Amino acid sequence: MNTAEPSIVDAYAHVGFPRYGTADELIAIWKQWGITKGNIALPPGMPDFDALAAARDALGRNVRLFGIPYGETPAARLSLAELQIRFGIAGMRLMTAEIADNPGVLDALGEAGLCLMAINVYDRADVTRSMIDWLERYPAGVVASPHFLRRTGIDGRAVGDAPDAGDPSRAVADPGAFRDLLRHPRMHAIFSRHGGCSAERFPHLDLRPWVDDVLSLLGWERVMWGSEIPVIYHRDEQVYGVMGWLRALGVEMSESEEAAYLGGNARRVFFAESGERTGAPFAEAPVDFPAWVRDGLRSFIDANDPVPVIRSGPLELPLDLHGRLMSAYLIAQRANPALTFQSWIVEQLRRGTAK
Repeated sequence: MNTAEPSIVDAYAHVGFPRYGTADELIAIWKQWGITKGNIALPPGMPDFDALAAARDALGRNVRLFGIPYGETPAARLSLAELQIRFGIAGMRLMTAEIADNPGVLDALGEAGLCLMAINVYDRADVTRSMIDWLERYPAGVVASPHFLRRTGIDGRAVGDAPDAGDPSRAVADPGAFRDLLRHPRMHAIFSRHGGCSAERFPHLDLRPWVDDVLSLLGWERVMWGSEIPVIYHRDEQVYGVMGWLRALGVEMSESEEAAYLGGNARRVFFAESGERTGAPFAEAPVDFPAWVRDGLRSFIDANDPVPVIRSGPLELPLDLHGRLMSAYLIAQRANPALTFQSWIVEQLRRGTAK
């Protein structure tokens, strides 16, 4: 498929500086790869609504924004959810425990006809059933689940296993309820993070049983492609690789099915004027988020916790470059015997990228 065609929609990306990049950086990546529209979700624990606002200011109706549950108490999280709805989110990204722990937030999102970006809904039977119940109670609500990949089929079947030789310990928590959820017409899967879900190198053949099972229940009308920019770069991946992953995996699809997966389905659900979700994607009035939200963001940004920048394996350097770095480090280490190789490399990178 020609990636320059104005048809690709990214169903799942992030913003949030410094760990998850800026809106301008994401927009530049999208433009480079012919991505015309997309969903942007806040990362867990990072209430950077200024970054979402910047993306909306730049892209207008070509972007949909997804918040997060945030706050120390259920009341605080519900209050902030109501503010986010006024702000104009299209839904929220929720981890499995967050789904179970925030019934009031889920009700508020359902009443507004918004979307649950529900992570790992197959890990807990109560969460799987709660998603079915939520979809039934809120006929305008939608579930779109990112990172919707596992290393076995629904019943634990692995690559090469006989049909009846599955591993129940690796299957979903409640296969029956899970299949019922997948059959629901407003349940959608977003295939993202394949490099992070697999135990094998690209094209990640250990994910094939799961993909086959999910496609058999969802069809090509309810699966979406998500880049997970910028986290893909932590895994040393590129957009063209994650965009073409299903074909590399050997999944057969027609051009129309690929077009639906890479953009058509997300466009219909999130961007069509008469789309499946009815919530307004723009703020009814300016929203002033409370100081405790900004304080929480500030503590996240100011944190000095290390970030695993290459999650696919150790950083590998050309032999000649490694030699030069090691020689320079050994000189520096003579003056400072406690200096580690990693901390010295970090300092060189800090100097090299200083403005």
